[in-house]
Amino acid sequence: MKNKQSEQLSVFRQLLTEHFNEAELRTLCFDLNLDFELLPGREKSEKARELIAYYQRTNALDDLLQACKNERQNVEWPQITNQKSTLSPAQSAIKKRPLKIGVGLFVILIGVLFLIFITGTLGELKDKPGDLDEVLPTLGSNCIDGYFGDIQQDYQETVAVGESAHDFYFSDWGSRENPSLLGLKIIQSGKPIAAVRFSLLPGNIFGRNTEFKIVGVIDGNCQEVGAYSQSAQLVENFQDLNLELPDRTLKINFNWQGDYIRWGIRQLGEALPSVSSNCIDTYFEDIQQDYQETVAVGETAHDFYFSGWGSRENPSLLGLRVIQSGKPIAAVRFLLLPDNSVESNTSFEIVGVVDGNCQEVGDYKQSSILIEDNGDLILELPDKTISIDFNWQGDHIRWSVWQ
Repeated sequence: MKNKQSEQLSVFRQLLTEHFNEAELRTLCFDLNLDFELLPGREKSEKARELIAYYQRTNALDDLLQACKNERQNVEWPQITNQKSTLSPAQSAIKKRPLKIGVGLFVILIGVLFLIFITGTLGELKDKPGDLDEVLPTLGSNCIDGYFGDIQQDYQETVAVGESAHDFYFSDWGSRENPSLLGLKIIQSGKPIAAVRFSLLPGNIFGRNTEFKIVGVIDGNCQEVGAYSQSAQLVENFQDLNLELPDRTLKINFNWQGDYIRWGIRQLGEALPSVSSNCIDTYFEDIQQDYQETVAVGETAHDFYFSGWGSRENPSLLGLRVIQSGKPIAAVRFLLLPDNSVESNTSFEIVGVVDGNCQEVGDYKQSSILIEDNGDLILELPDKTISIDFNWQGDHIRWSVWQ
């Protein structure tokens, strides 16, 4: 089972992600003399996790916890015992990365030469968004600007295919009776491939009865997709919009979180293989086929419905296969410990993990751990690290898996 500090850290991460948006996290890091951009990860939840991990490594969790308390005094923050560092985060980082003067000068020299080299090529690169996949383009000077000509820039957002939790904060959503018109631009490999015009029809504070009204969709060439402009489609909160583009199919998950929209976008490819005729069949031989599920890395909202979950006192044993490029890379044995009366008390007990060759990963078989609802399981595989988000929806499990 998780020790007490691990549980406290998990609660801390969830509260930090829930009560701070990305801009506020940036401000928090600035106040703590820490460069937000140096934190690994692209999504807000990943940044929050790495921020806590950094302060844990530098034995300065008290500093971070106190800063959070100062900013969100109405939140019940956990009490975490950790030695307090006398160094600032910046000083700790410098202390952990000592550089010899000679090596430093050599690195500076190489950097100067590199800057001289790329200066002559940036002019060529700026017109090739496909060469800069990590940077979201403004998508200017193309037909999508005209398609969104009546939508203010602040009412538009750009999301890349493969993003599992892209959050869009905006203060003036309008109302259900008088909603604002919004624009979603979708890119892949740095190029625009679709654009969606829609309105948010907010429900209550918990997101129930919230809907998204899709009133227009075009592809990257601004050719109309479907007949949304003639007959608008309503997408319920937490539901998916499937877009049949000329050369691919996209699944867009719409999720209203009360003060922001969370999108997950993935491209649908070939059907998930059964992942049979390999050692994972043996690993799951005591688990019924209906109790097993296969999820691909990159899926943002994979739902698994099953009626025989059991109870918290007598849970069912389940199996999760994880694949990438059609090949199995990991398998997880776990128990769901549901609590339908208080959803936040639901947890997942991980009792075994193997990689694609059925070599044991970690020591979950000897010492199981609990993953709280909406928590992540980080798997350190031999050649990669993957994160699996477990989310209990009351009648089904929703997984998100990314590398």
